[in-house]
Amino acid sequence: MRKLLLILVLLKGIAINAQTIKLDKKRTIEVLGAVDITMIEKAKQLDKLSKENKKDIYILINSPGGSVAAGNIFISAMTMAKARGVKVKCVVPVYAASMAFSIMLNCSENYALPNASLLFHPVRIGLMAYLTALDAFAIYKDLIKIDIQLLSQLYSAFKAETNEKKEEINEYYLEERWWNTVELLEFIDNKSFITIVDNIEGTDKTFELDSPNNKQRREVENFEIIYIAPSLPNEGVN
Repeated sequence: MRKLLLILVLLKGIAINAQTIKLDKKRTIEVLGAVDITMIEKAKQLDKLSKENKKDIYILINSPGGSVAAGNIFISAMTMAKARGVKVKCVVPVYAASMAFSIMLNCSENYALPNASLLFHPVRIGLMAYLTALDAFAIYKDLIKIDIQLLSQLYSAFKAETNEKKEEINEYYLEERWWNTVELLEFIDNKSFITIVDNIEGTDKTFELDSPNNKQRREVENFEIIYIAPSLPNEGVN
């Protein structure tokens, strides 16, 4: 059973019940680094765990994002696990950006350290091919469709019910703003979207991560929709 240590702290003028969350090592899946083809094996692992019993499954995320297709395979496994009555709990020590943030949108519960960096933004493509006008238009339609789907998920997860709040989300979405956990909680109406934790136990990978530089863009013969954070907050992105 998860052990919680409740401590009342004040951050930016709001009261927060900080917690210590303990992961179950046998039921923890690590998403560390780019979201890529390795997510297929992680999806299989998640599916297997959810069939064993209905105990909570933890997803440890330190990721700059990556492939939409690969991420959606993992999200499908999450959806099936939740349908079996299993809670899928995501824990973010350092950062969850781009497609990794989309994974958070599909978790039963989210936990993050106060200064964890979070980012949602429009999709991009990795392109290594010559395109006709029809090809470019088809890709454009795909990108628009995915953006609309993601914005709809953001409205729902953040409980944005007014046009004004939705417009604010649209603005920050296009701006590609980095948030820390406290800032995002101040902005959204759904205060239960993320629970702030001040300690994470049960893993030695808390601060293990790869650099989110654009070197993670894939070399492909045609194109692949990707979803990668451009740079870390301390590199000049607000």
